[in-house]
Order: sequence, then C-alpha cells, then structure tokens
Amino acid sequence: MDFNGDVEEEAHFGDVVLSMAEYAADAETEIFRRERAFSYLMDPSDAARLCNDRGRSRFVRLRECSRRNQGFLDLVTLPYVSNIQSRAKEITTTAAAASSQGATNSTGGFVLSSQAHMSKVRSTLHQISREWSSEGREERDTCFSRILTELSRHVQPGGKVAVPGCGLGRLVVEIASRGYQAQGSEFSYQMLLTGDYIMNRIAEKESHVVHPWIDQASNVKTLEDQVRPVQFPDVTCAELMHDVHREFLSICAGDFEDIYSREENRNQWDAVVCCFFLDTAANICDYLRVISHMIKPGGALISFGPLLWHFQPEHGGPSRAESDQRFHRSVEFTLEDVRRLIISFGFRIDHDESVVDCRYAGNVHSMIKTHFDCQFIVAIKQPLQQ
Repeated sequence: MDFNGDVEEEAHFGDVVLSMAEYAADAETEIFRRERAFSYLMDPSDAARLCNDRGRSRFVRLRECSRRNQGFLDLVTLPYVSNIQSRAKEITTTAAAASSQGATNSTGGFVLSSQAHMSKVRSTLHQISREWSSEGREERDTCFSRILTELSRHVQPGGKVAVPGCGLGRLVVEIASRGYQAQGSEFSYQMLLTGDYIMNRIAEKESHVVHPWIDQASNVKTLEDQVRPVQFPDVTCAELMHDVHREFLSICAGDFEDIYSREENRNQWDAVVCCFFLDTAANICDYLRVISHMIKPGGALISFGPLLWHFQPEHGGPSRAESDQRFHRSVEFTLEDVRRLIISFGFRIDHDESVVDCRYAGNVHSMIKTHFDCQFIVAIKQPLQQ
C-alpha cells in the first residue's frame, strides 16, 4: 500500500487494519457482559427456568461464531500484518506515555481500536450479507434492477460510469459486467479491504462463511437466527466479469469530493450512479457541484435512496468533542429541496419515482426492521446555453 509519504493516512490505515484484527477481542467484551449478566447477576432460580446448560451453550456458540468471523477478517488483512504490528506498538507506547502523565488510557482494556472503527468492522460484516450473499438478493434487486435498467437507457456500453460510496463493490461489478467502464470509490478502508478480498481473492462461490448478526442481541427470535451462517459470495467476481475486460472495473480509495473535483475529471463521465449515497453529504450542494463538474453534457445522474442525512447531529447539536466537522455543518434538505437543487445545478429530471419499503443491510430474521421509502431520480445534464 503506497501512501505517497502521507504519514497521517498511513497511520489511519494501520488503525483500520488493527481494528479488523481485534474484532474477536471486541466481540468478547460484549459476549462476556451478556454471560456475566446471565450467570452471575440473575437469580439462580430464574436462570434455571431456561436450563443452565442451555444458557451456557449460547455463549459457547457466540464465541465460536466470533472466532469464525475473525478467521475471515484475518484472511482479508493477511497482506497487511506488518501494519497491524507497527500500529499496535505505536498506540500502546502512546497510551503508556499518556498514562504515566496522569491521562486516561483510552484503549478500553480489551482492544486498542476506537469504537468508531469497531463499529465499521461490524457494519462490514452486515454489508457482506447485503452485497455478496443470496440472503441480500431481495435488497439488491429493489435498487440494482432499476438502476441498471435506467443506465442502459441513457448510456451506451463502453461508457464511463462512476459509483461513489460503493461499499464492497457489488454494484460496480454488476455495471462493469454489462460492458461499462465502471469505477467505484469508497472512503471506508474496512469496506475497501474486504471488497478487494471478495472481488480479487475468492475463486469459488459460497466458499466463505461469516456470522454477521451475533452483535445484535435485541429483537432476536431464536438463538439459531442470531448465530446463523451467511455463505458468500453467491457469485464470484470472475463469473460476473467472464465476458468483459477486467480493465473495465476499478475501485479507488478516498473522499468522493476530493477525487472527482479534480480538473482531469471535468466532463469525463457518462453517468454517476448513487445508491444510498446522496444523503451521506453534510451539504448535498457539495456533492451536486462535483457531479455537475464530472458528468458530460447529456450524461445522467442516477440516484436511488432515502434522505437519512448522515451528519445530522443529535438533538442539542454535536458535542464539542466531535472531531468530524461535518457534524457541525450538516444541512438537512427536504425531497422537494433536493429536486430543486438538482435542477439548479444544470440537470433536467427525466425520471422521478417513489419506491416504498426498501431495506439496507437489514437482518431479515430480526423482530425489528428499518424500511425506507426511497426516491429514484434520473437527471440529465443539460448542454450549456450559448
């Protein structure tokens, strides 16, 4: 991995790889908490109502599942173990120095990684189910089928298509497999590393297993639902791309605005495909400005998703300790506002459809499910007026 001398980026990458290596240790903290509550804090007579052996066996199985998840994550991070070792040593040394000066040790005892990083690791396991398993097919079909149909209407095969916020890359592969020059971009290294492994290092379908839902202890019907395995991939990248040059598929790491606002991208793209992406903006005007910059006249913005503004702070506003400045400048627009803004950036809305009851990386066996009413918008960039 080449960071071109960017020390901060290299340190961030090391933190990400470390968090993936520490998944099982982090999972153990929660499994132990549940086990302690069940075995030591419950009245023995109440625990006996469930049968003690049955109660203890659930924690054995949860630990087995966490170890299997860790085994997969170890495969993903294997090429980067030196980053893990060097970053762990660096963090440990820094924490020890802070402790000697009376500062609070922020390593949390069990793991060195922040909970923000650990949350991304858990989300990545959920994302595997959505993007690369049979279990996620219904979720994918709801949005992918519409996107691919409209893409075929507006862009000829061979055209250049950008897919920002591409996650584990499945939509990019689907687009490239249809003969488009597809480029995904993703900010999360956890997603990038896992997607790279799935797309480039797995040769047989359904050859891998994870247990993505063991972190969800509420709204569980049965233990079998919680520990159930998810096999993946339902199809390999090589199978999808068998009739297409591999050069048609690429993934780049980084922030969407930083990558595509560069002059080299001006009027270079036939389409930008956004799937559950536009609402990740702190200010959607920033995204639309870049999209207008990069799309050719006559090119298409194809967007599917809700308006769950990701940087909307909790009531009372972001805490002063919040380091991500996007929480401090979040602007939440209505759907009506979004339509007007798209038009104001030089687009004509060609298709505008409400799609109800959509899910995203949801646990199909959970007793609670989040459903979005999404908007599917296709907008065409208008030629500049003379």
